[in-house]
Amino acid sequence: MVNNFIPYVICVKKNADEKVKTFLSEKAFSPDELLAQKGKLVIDTQWYITQQVMPPITRLIEHIDGINVDFVA
Repeated sequence: MVNNFIPYVICVKKNADEKVKTFLSEKAFSPDELLAQKGKLVIDTQWYITQQVMPPITRLIEHIDGINVDFVA
């Protein structure tokens, strides 16, 4: 199937023990599922920062002298 879009968001259960490792597929929910949970699920902002935001920022700034990538993280 070409040009199909499957919407999903990465979530965690509210007040869940974050030390428990889960597969990413277990954390992926459709937007409708997220809304239906009425606050029992929250978007995993930490996952989005570490997996979606930081890698491209790191690639952009790693070649700039005087900028420490660890400091930006």
